[in-house]
Amino acid sequence: MALTRAMSLSEVTLARMAAAHFTDPEDVVFPNGNLWTRKWEDAFYWSCLMTPFRTRSNGFGPLRDLRDLYVHGYGIPVSNQRRDALAQRLHQAFGDARITTDEEALGYHGDAYYFGEYARYVPAKRALESSMFSYMNADLSPLATYRATVRIREHIAAAYAALDNGVVDDFAATKFAKLLEKHYGETLTASSE
Repeated sequence: MALTRAMSLSEVTLARMAAAHFTDPEDVVFPNGNLWTRKWEDAFYWSCLMTPFRTRSNGFGPLRDLRDLYVHGYGIPVSNQRRDALAQRLHQAFGDARITTDEEALGYHGDAYYFGEYARYVPAKRALESSMFSYMNADLSPLATYRATVRIREHIAAAYAALDNGVVDDFAATKFAKLLEKHYGETLTASSE
């Protein structure tokens, strides 16, 4: 699915952009050869930049959760409650706007949906409903995928703009620095025993 690749690439991009601000990013952004945690990512972008940036904003959080649903659950929600909560967050971020003439000119047609062609989020009920019997698993329309990738591109551009404004002078006082101290302090203590 295009969304899983776009989300994965955007997470790597967020990490690589941050890594450029460190002399030795391996321990900070790529600990143990892996990508940093979302908690570390959010703490860096929120507490270390002159212009704080929320990495879960602009619909990025629900898109991450939708991607995780695909990657870890093959698009099948664990429960109806989780599915409805994700549908609500996607609806809040993307709404249910009809296709625009610009989108039609690009070759898209139909509606934007996230849980199958016949399922729609009903705000009054705070639930996903289907006009036909359906499992309502994660299944994006081409239009929804297009809108999501546009939003991801805008999100990365906004993160870059925030980074471009610079980092705070007192890095040691940031939430991110405190998370690193806690993590590596515990790691050092555990390995010295």
